[in-house]
Amino acid sequence: MKSNLAAGAAMATGLYATLTISAGAFDGKNPAGSGYVLKFDGTFSSSTVDVNGTGAAGFKWYVTKWYGYPKTTTSQFSIDSAGVLTINPNESSNYQIATAAPSSNAQGYVGQAFGGGFYIEGKIALKSAQVDTTKGWPAFWSNALEELTGKAQWPGQVTGYNHHIENDFFEYYGTSGGGVKTFGMALHDWYGLLNKTCPGYCKVTNTNGVVQVGAVDWTQFHTIGQLWIPGTSANNNQGSVTTYFDGVATPNVVKWVNQGNGVPAPSGTFVASIQDKQNLVVILGTGVGSPMRVQYVRVWQLPGAISPNGTTITGANQQIVDSGKNVWTLVGGVVYKNGATAGFSALVKKLVYSNGIVYQGTDAGWWGWINNNWVASGSPLA
Repeated sequence: MKSNLAAGAAMATGLYATLTISAGAFDGKNPAGSGYVLKFDGTFSSSTVDVNGTGAAGFKWYVTKWYGYPKTTTSQFSIDSAGVLTINPNESSNYQIATAAPSSNAQGYVGQAFGGGFYIEGKIALKSAQVDTTKGWPAFWSNALEELTGKAQWPGQVTGYNHHIENDFFEYYGTSGGGVKTFGMALHDWYGLLNKTCPGYCKVTNTNGVVQVGAVDWTQFHTIGQLWIPGTSANNNQGSVTTYFDGVATPNVVKWVNQGNGVPAPSGTFVASIQDKQNLVVILGTGVGSPMRVQYVRVWQLPGAISPNGTTITGANQQIVDSGKNVWTLVGGVVYKNGATAGFSALVKKLVYSNGIVYQGTDAGWWGWINNNWVASGSPLA
């Protein structure tokens, strides 16, 4: 998949204790039974899809694209009375609809991205005989919000030195690649100065990306899933992703060790660990003549996972968890960090988590929590 895309805002859920889980303890057919909470229910309708490309906040799916690509027009997709999305494009980018879109607001995007670990699942059907990879192919994938919004600078490297993850949950190649009884999954660890270190960016990709599923009738809906367990101190910084098919784990597991910023080029157990520091915009697309149908995309996360970029809370029984695993709450117009008041605050109406900073908003304006103080700022939602 071509590396390029973005994301952002999601309402926070209730206040929970932080949990950890191992891949072996997870049930892909019952994420809730494994302690996961549904954070994104990506269904399709005129109220959830920005079908006219307005770029307004509040949709789950957007047709306005990054990198100057033209918007996906209504002639290239449809939604039936049962809420099934059919993508049938006239171009081969494998990118027609996403959970976020570029915007001229202060954040640089509208929509949602997901970080800190998750179980993601998409229910997909297609016609395998129609796939012609010279014209694109069915894909359920993601790219880092940080890349899409120009914030993928590799710390410690020269200005403009990029480092970001592209996570391809599902790519169907038909008779190409591993054959009709397989699909592809890939983690691309992209890095470098654009068109200088390598043509485009350099990348390192996992080598176990062919998922064997046997004789499958792809005209029927099947569930493609991925469990992402971030590397944290609770698991000795051992991160991983595991691919699931119809709720069952496959042997396709990619592991890494979260080792901080590291140095170029990614190698060994450092490869793909950048995913633990970034937020993923989810993308659906296919090629010319290869229609793909999607019932839904769902994102499940453990309570206490790092909040998605753009999370907004407005009152009690909601929380923001920042990248340092600090828990922010808003009670009676006062901001609390880990249960204690965060500096002085009063009459606060909302908290927003944007690009690693917690902002409080009142009728008088906005302030960001920077160096343990509230600093006057513009609106993170503008």
